[in-house]
Amino acid sequence: MDASGVGGTLGQLPAVYYTEVQNLIDPTGMSQGLFTYFEANGNVVNVGTNGIGYDGSAAPIVSDPATLQKIDAIKVNLSTRSSQVDMQTGQNVVNSIATIAELEN
Repeated sequence: MDASGVGGTLGQLPAVYYTEVQNLIDPTGMSQGLFTYFEANGNVVNVGTNGIGYDGSAAPIVSDPATLQKIDAIKVNLSTRSSQVDMQTGQNVVNSIATIAELEN
């Protein structure tokens, strides 16, 4: 730890690490997009086709606080295409993971 108590060698900032995921499958046209938003009762909240800033533009939800207040949970769906080939199908293996974060509104 350096003299400031933040770690690293004296005069140097601590290392910064990042996580990178390659070969993500574009969720366009899939049954659920990258993010899916839910009300407390389980109903899906429609935030428009752009999601929240998905393409860098202002999303419809930004201008509608009432819609934002309905969101009680956010589901994240990730699918990646492996470089490994399935021996039976001859196709690249697809791995999917989903998780839900509940918000305390």
